[in-house]
Amino acid sequence: MVDISAAIATAKQTIASGSSSSVTGAKTVDENFDTFLTLLTTQLQNQDPTKPLDTNEMTQQLIQYSEVEQLLQSNKKLEALLSLSAANASLSVISYVGKEINTAGATTTLANGSANWGLNIPAGSEDVTYVIKDANGDEVFSTNGALSTGDGSFSWNGTTSTGGTAGPGNYTLSVTARDAAENPVPVKVSVRGIVDGVDMSGDIPILLVNGARFNVDDVTEIRNRA
Repeated sequence: MVDISAAIATAKQTIASGSSSSVTGAKTVDENFDTFLTLLTTQLQNQDPTKPLDTNEMTQQLIQYSEVEQLLQSNKKLEALLSLSAANASLSVISYVGKEINTAGATTTLANGSANWGLNIPAGSEDVTYVIKDANGDEVFSTNGALSTGDGSFSWNGTTSTGGTAGPGNYTLSVTARDAAENPVPVKVSVRGIVDGVDMSGDIPILLVNGARFNVDDVTEIRNRA
């Protein structure tokens, strides 16, 4: 008598581990399921006529057959639900277009003579230094000054410290602040800009802000344009 327990166990394990997505996983499940049916049919065709398959054992195998079939159908339905959920999530991101957002990070793009960052300066900060570096890590602009504590913004028009004009590209802002006792005070820097598009070609929607690309998971604040 052919033992089909291993085929059943393998099919169940593959279905359980592959229920999240992959076409390859689904193909493997189907192959195991076909193997299960082939083994069951072969067992029935080649059983000893003088010693037919035990009724209880046959019942158990039919129950296992039913379990495998139900797991396979559940797996397919779950994949459909996951695909629908991903599609709805992608469509909801379209509502970001035209909104002003803050995202985690300190690097943004200088485009059309403007680069903008969001800031959060703690109370007690008396001296603040702003330094902007290009994609190569070279300093192109720096300035000192005080800014109202709390949430604020910093805008740069591309003018360098030498009076020249920086070209379009990615630039990083670092901000250092000190209190009255000359102790350093941490300043939070974020990227601020208007979302002008969404790239949905990948698994995760990417927001397009002045030519820069930001993961939607990095968005910390969304506002209507003033």
